[in-house]
Amino acid sequence: MVVELEKYLSKRDLAALLFLSHRSLRCHSEAELKKLVLDLRGLLEFENAVCAQAKIPDAFLDPKVPVDVLDVSYPTGYMDLYFENCFHLTDAVLCTFLTHLSPVNWLSLDRQYNYNYPAAVLALDYNMRDGWAYGMVNPRTSDCTAFFMGGPTAETSIRSIKILEYIIPFFSQAYTRVLKKDALPKMELSAIEREVLHWIKEGKSSWEISMILKCSKRCVDFHTNNIKSKLNAVTRPQAVAIGLQSGLIDF
Repeated sequence: MVVELEKYLSKRDLAALLFLSHRSLRCHSEAELKKLVLDLRGLLEFENAVCAQAKIPDAFLDPKVPVDVLDVSYPTGYMDLYFENCFHLTDAVLCTFLTHLSPVNWLSLDRQYNYNYPAAVLALDYNMRDGWAYGMVNPRTSDCTAFFMGGPTAETSIRSIKILEYIIPFFSQAYTRVLKKDALPKMELSAIEREVLHWIKEGKSSWEISMILKCSKRCVDFHTNNIKSKLNAVTRPQAVAIGLQSGLIDF
């Protein structure tokens, strides 16, 4: 992961990103998490941020299903209007994220839909024209943790996507810990699985890991799938974040 990030970030920015991920492992309060998210503004362009966690698809089937919200710096009144009017049911940004589980740029999507949905109109009213949405889904519990970061402008680039793909798994783990939810039993990986996860953390592809371990790519993919299954992770970055948080691998 780090090796790949070096293609898109300066050494100074990479150091700042790694420092944020280190801090996330020691984050145990809402105040600490809010500060952590706001400090990401040193790498990404945004003014307002909010984090929400709910069970999927329950939150879409029943408006009464509770949604945990950590309002980091959203405009006063926005989230009240958003949930009072059930805008999450038609929010193209949220629905696109849940469909693809990848970072979503607001402005690109809003132009595609010509701002023709209530959440986009509301965001414009609060001068949030652009931004990003990304998060993590726990396949064991169906909990989705999503971060929304908006403002008048946002940088739309592969650099932004790579930053989000790296840091949001760490922030999601921190938010779940702050909520004191999803206390997992002690996780175990075999020696070879720990080694594979270590090399994934270093940014190596399955083929590169197979060369290092002198085995087939198919064997590495097999171990990778086992790792994600054991750690209840959907993506490789999420597996790395959980592995670091659980002490299965080291920075």
